[in-house]
Order: sequence, then structure tokens, then C-alpha cells
Amino acid sequence: MSAKEESNYSELVEFINQCPIGIIKADASGEIELLNAIGAQLLIPLSLTSKVDISNINELLKFFEPELVEQVKSYQPTFGIICEDYRFQVLCEGAAEAQHFNVTVNRVSENVYQYTVKDISAIVAKEIELKQLIEASAMQAGKLEMSTGLLHDVGNAVTAFGTEVAKLKNALEWRELKDLEKILNLFTTNESGLDQAMGAGKGKALIKFMRAVKSSLSQKNELLQEGSTKLYESTSHIQDVLNIQRHYVKDKNKGKRELISLLAVLEDALAIQAGIITKRDIQLTKNFDSKIPKIEGDHTRLIQVVINGLKNSIEAFDGFTQSEERNIMTTLKNLEEEKLILLEITDNAAGFPPEMGAKLFERGRTTKESGTGFGLYNCKQIIESHHGEIYITSPGPNKGACLSIKLPY
Repeated sequence: MSAKEESNYSELVEFINQCPIGIIKADASGEIELLNAIGAQLLIPLSLTSKVDISNINELLKFFEPELVEQVKSYQPTFGIICEDYRFQVLCEGAAEAQHFNVTVNRVSENVYQYTVKDISAIVAKEIELKQLIEASAMQAGKLEMSTGLLHDVGNAVTAFGTEVAKLKNALEWRELKDLEKILNLFTTNESGLDQAMGAGKGKALIKFMRAVKSSLSQKNELLQEGSTKLYESTSHIQDVLNIQRHYVKDKNKGKRELISLLAVLEDALAIQAGIITKRDIQLTKNFDSKIPKIEGDHTRLIQVVINGLKNSIEAFDGFTQSEERNIMTTLKNLEEEKLILLEITDNAAGFPPEMGAKLFERGRTTKESGTGFGLYNCKQIIESHHGEIYITSPGPNKGACLSIKLPY
């Protein structure tokens, strides 16, 4: 091997060793054959916690996630991605909080498996922080007695978060992938030299493994790009909700009334909640009449009512296991004889005793452990200010619920 080839090889080894994710090469039984620095850094605490030797990745993961190991062992094709972005958490020995890990397993050949491991504890912490941030903004007391100062602080936090997401998107253009491609081309053209330096067939094996690493890193980069884009869009949705709240605080006693479409109000609210609906695996059904007359109303306040109703239905599925499918139906009907528009949000979630329906609109009344009881109370005030009526019914516990709103036109 020439001095230049030795230098390139050393650079490649160092490149793999310093990758920001754990890279592990193992055989079909799980015996580790190659492990970079980050991989060792992530696996050693797991080994200490489980008392399982670090030499076998399958035995080590079996202690924490036997389902993942079974998925790997039962994979039949000789190559392909076995699992992608598999999440699990571990309370490692000596750690104050649980660590969260992300694992992708790729079968490179019949007896070569590639594991990529990443510590996503910081990302999970951000997700929790963002969820708490959203919930905090939705739980403010009084007849939408939102604190201007709190909204300002929350808005600043979300803006800062959006800035970090934008930075992340820019940082995900990995120049190193192009460098790796150059090294791969160099090694490919000098395969015979690698065989002479490393032994027959080993040059080809190294190139094959490098290609698998590059392919995995490229796929991971694409997924991170896609994820950061979705995260950026979700942050924009949150900012939209905050803007709605700011508008209401600014003009809480003088809501502007104009001819508006309740269909547009409902579609806007669904767009804002779309990410949460998808994430919680809820099937959404729309049942709209073809012609819905416009009404005179305040778009900002009415969209807040619909968002609150959707949010209540979505959260009613939390911890509810009685139904195999999660369904929410939104209905918009023109009751021509009564000159009313009926808007309904129906779910098949937890429900409640029938007699509780009227009480839920009382100030301070809630069925949620963390609820303030101001949501439906505020909604009732807004709907009544539009000369409409709102009520919520349920056949009983575990039988779902229906929020109904009637507005005149």
C-alpha cells in the first residue's frame, strides 16, 4: 500500500470512528466485529446496567428490548433495513434520568449486520418541553383571561425553538458524505492494492462495508432532513395558535364580526391539529353538507372554540384502551328549517356519565387530571355571544362523546 493509500485509509477509519452516531458491525449471531468510538460510548453504560458483556449486541439489546432482537433474528431477506428509528429508554446505572435511544438495523449481507445507535435524550426532552409549552398556553384561566406577558414569553420560546430547528436544517447538509464518496472511488480503483495490503478479498469486503455505511448515513441524513422540515412546519402551526391567542388578548372585548365560513373555520382548526391527530393514530372522518351558508361572526374566537373541541376529543383517547380503532368524525350540516348550522365533533373515546354533560360547561369543571376547567366554559361564552348554543353529550363511560354547536345564519 502506498503512503497516500495508507493516509486515505487512516482518514477513513478516523472518519468512521468520529461519526456522530454509534456504528456497529456484527455477524448473524450478534457478535460485534467493528465498533466506533460513539458506539462504545453508548453501549458501555448499557452493559454496566444489564451486566451483559459488550461483545454481543443481540444479547445486550435483549436485556432491554427483546422484541427488537426477535425482529432482527426473524428477518428473512439477505439484505435490507430490518428496523428504522426504533426507540427505547433505559435508566442506566448511576444516571438520574432515563436515557432515550434510537436504533436502526440494516442487514448488509447474509452474515453482516449494521447497527446504528443514537442517544436522543436531548430530542425527547425538547419534545416534552414543547408539549408542556403548548399545554401551558392552552390552560390559561378566566374568560380567555390570557396573560399578555405569558404569551410573549411562550412566543419567544417557540421563536427560539424555531431558530434552532432552522439551524439544524442547515447543519444537516453533511459535506463528509461527499468526502466519503471520494474515498470510496479511490479505494474502488485500487481494490487490488488493498487486497495486497490487507489480504485477499479484504479490500472488497472493506469497500462493501464502506458503501453500506455511506448508504445508511445518506438514508439517515434524508430522514433527518425530512424530520427537521416537519418539525419546522409544526413550530409554524404552534406560532399560528399563539397568534390567535395574541389577537384575542389584544381585542378580547371587541371581536370583529363579519361574514365568515364555518367550513373554513373547521378546516383551519383541523389543519392546526393535523400533526397531533396523525401522531396519535386517530382516523379522521369528514361529513359536510354541500352548501353551508356563511354566518356573521368572529373567525378568531370561533376557531378557538373548534380547536378546543378537537383537543378535548384527541386527549380523550389518552390512556383509553377499550376501542381498537381511534375515530373522530367532524360534521357540518345546514338545518334549513331552523336557519341554523350544526357543527359536531364526535369521538369513540373515554366518554363520561350522561348527567355530567351540562356540568362540564361550569367554570372550573373538568374531567382531566391536569385540566383547569376553563376551556368549555370559555367556549360557551363565545358561542352564546354569537347567539348560538353548545352542548356535549355521551352515552356513558367508554362510549365516546359528541360536542355539538348550533349557530344561526
